[in-house]
Amino acid sequence: MRIYCLILMSLISSACLAQQSAPTSYEGVSAAPINFFAAGKTTILGQDYQLPIGNQLLITETIVIEPGQTTDIHSHKVPLYAFILSGELEVDYGSKGKKSFKAGSGFIEALNWCHAGESVGNTPVNIIGMYIGTQAQPDLMKPVPCPKLN
Repeated sequence: MRIYCLILMSLISSACLAQQSAPTSYEGVSAAPINFFAAGKTTILGQDYQLPIGNQLLITETIVIEPGQTTDIHSHKVPLYAFILSGELEVDYGSKGKKSFKAGSGFIEALNWCHAGESVGNTPVNIIGMYIGTQAQPDLMKPVPCPKLN
């Protein structure tokens, strides 16, 4: 599993660097850059993060937020890479303000920071979410409810 996480992080790093480059081709396969916010080893709020130590576990989910729907206020204990497939997502980070993400963009979500997302517009937001945790602590990969925004 560790090799899969290393490959994923390599792809994420490549996506960060690829923002400034044109699509590439290798053996007839095309790879196009992904618009990646907070490039490098920081979250969307500029927090430094590291991959969890131990036997890594990668859980990938599809997340759908219907038009006008808002998520509960929550936080994340482990790195979450979010890639917006469709729609527009606005995330309220409380004292850090709001950020909008459109289809085709990706970011590492804030860690230990209470926030809520809302689907804006008439199209559902479809997200691929990749949680990066460890096999020893799979419960840390679940969003944690918060009483209020930070």
